[in-house]
Amino acid sequence: MLRRPRLFFITLACALWLLNRLAAPDQEGVLSFEAEYPQWPTSAVALSELPERVELKLHGRGFDLAKLALTPKRSLNVSLPFREWDGASDSTLWVDLNGQKDALRVQLPASVVLIAVETPRFPLNLSALHDRRVPVEWTLTRSMRGRYRLSEVQLNPDSVRVMGSDRALAKVRGYQVVWPAKLSEEPPEPVELLLQPHRGSEGIEGITIDPPSVFMRAKPIRWTSSVRDVRLPKPRLAKGLKAVLVPSTAQIFSSGPLSSYEQWSTTGGVIVLEAHKVLKQPGLYKVEYRLAVEDTEVRRVLSVPSAQLFVFEE
Repeated sequence: MLRRPRLFFITLACALWLLNRLAAPDQEGVLSFEAEYPQWPTSAVALSELPERVELKLHGRGFDLAKLALTPKRSLNVSLPFREWDGASDSTLWVDLNGQKDALRVQLPASVVLIAVETPRFPLNLSALHDRRVPVEWTLTRSMRGRYRLSEVQLNPDSVRVMGSDRALAKVRGYQVVWPAKLSEEPPEPVELLLQPHRGSEGIEGITIDPPSVFMRAKPIRWTSSVRDVRLPKPRLAKGLKAVLVPSTAQIFSSGPLSSYEQWSTTGGVIVLEAHKVLKQPGLYKVEYRLAVEDTEVRRVLSVPSAQLFVFEE
């Protein structure tokens, strides 16, 4: 039974102590403020990140400090020494917040007093802003590669403006968009896709891309492939001669739209001898072949473009 009254008095004592501290006129505390950097010149780019927050040591009544600490958004404008920069070369300038105490003080409530800045100096690494245009490439998502092709591809825009320092721009390898797997059929409207850096261009700091996305229109085509074994033809021989061809067989690799697979999987791709003169003398000859392909929609490759022909007498 005694525990509840004891807990009540302990809670009451803590509340009275807290109220006494808040009402005390001479309280000090360190508060963190979001740093904002207005009037950034359009011709400059930062080579390193600037501090996101500024910590100030303040003096005032406990209630006033607590009220300021509970403010949802606390920010301060910080001036940067752009006048000390020549506007062209890479430079490291130092920002002195002790010299900006008056400017910081007027941004604080009148009921608190600025005593000190916890981190009074920090570096500002600057470079001149450069830009260049980079073409946009496209690719299929990994799950669609080998099974689909894209036709009638249109990118708008087909190039983007990349801005940053010379050092950062030298690392840019290019940007691409990836056609998503869910779009296995032609969409009715162009699709907005975010740009992605090529391998080796990830994580470059100080780069701005304008615009960060492009619109793409394309017609996906289901793709397939096949392999067909064929016998290589021999050149004509004069009477009394025989020949051995090495290799004597080859393969025709075909790939094309799935919609016409039955028409081209077992036909097409006639092997033609590049040189078809009658051979009259024994010896070792190199025979070259090519494919005569009529269907331009299908891609065919001959595995053996040439063979060795050993000609001898019977």
